[in-house]
Amino acid sequence: MKLDVDKQGERVDATRYRRIIGCLRYLLHTRPDMSYSVDVASRLMEKPTVKHFNAVKKIMRYLKGTLNVDLVYTQEKKPEVLVGYTDSDSGGDVVGRRSTCGMAFYLNEGLISWNSHKEKTVAVSSCEAELWQQQQQLSKPCGLGICLEKLLGQNQRQ
Repeated sequence: MKLDVDKQGERVDATRYRRIIGCLRYLLHTRPDMSYSVDVASRLMEKPTVKHFNAVKKIMRYLKGTLNVDLVYTQEKKPEVLVGYTDSDSGGDVVGRRSTCGMAFYLNEGLISWNSHKEKTVAVSSCEAELWQQQQQLSKPCGLGICLEKLLGQNQRQ
């Protein structure tokens, strides 16, 4: 989803737009698949236009069509495997040309941690943006691994 400031667009009720964005942000705790889209729409809350409101409606239609999608965690008797993924969109912000980066970590097949943020600086190339993303996210699996070791150590003693 790419949205710009849309200075020439017809304005919509900003209070209503913010209220809907607030509700969508609340849902992100259990619906990380919507994080990026809601984040992009959130950046435009100051002066929303019809174009922005239509993008929010599209997010809500997606939500309505995926009501049966859930995060599911099961307890299994197999070794825990921590897997992480990162990605960046290389200058995807049409206004500031900054990259949006994200990561997701899975324990076995269950999503346990995710993050998406806009970079503070502009990358010259997509390779540079990916490298920044990977460097920033290297500390996350170490912390998750330590936490996992502590949890498993406590569970094994019980």
